[in-house]
Amino acid sequence: MALNNPDETVPGHKGRTVYHKIIKGKLLRVVTRGDTVITAYHTSKIKKYTKGE
Repeated sequence: MALNNPDETVPGHKGRTVYHKIIKGKLLRVVTRGDTVITAYHTSKIKKYTKGE
């Protein structure tokens, strides 16, 4: 869901890409490098990580 239809995509460190998806009032962050998922987690700190929210 977050990778196929993200609310926002931002560049990460060391060439990584971070996909953001808001689900039920929380932010799902998926960090990838190429086709590999490095980590994924939920956070309530939406404003900290998103650009326009």
